[in-house]
Amino acid sequence: MKTFDEFLTKYFPEGNRIDVNVMYGYTVAQGLVHVLKNCGDDLSRANIMKQAASIRGLKLGGLLPGIEVDTSATDFAPISQLQLMKFKGESWERFGDVISGDVGG
Repeated sequence: MKTFDEFLTKYFPEGNRIDVNVMYGYTVAQGLVHVLKNCGDDLSRANIMKQAASIRGLKLGGLLPGIEVDTSATDFAPISQLQLMKFKGESWERFGDVISGDVGG
């Protein structure tokens, strides 16, 4: 969250830090940066799609610890993990392990 706050302070100081859409945009942008860096100098559509469909174990700042982005040529869904939470009066508390949502996983 510190990195997110520093990013907003520098590039979007008027941004509402509790707006989920701001965090979502920040997280998606991190994923896009990862894909574009992996493209190198070949920014063709084919290479961008290839890189976007071959992400392994990418950790992004807006995701819970332990949640990773994985894609493949046959599975474009980037996130297939979750962690259960319960409301404890004033805040949410995570419990249990990270759970895979993959079929058979």
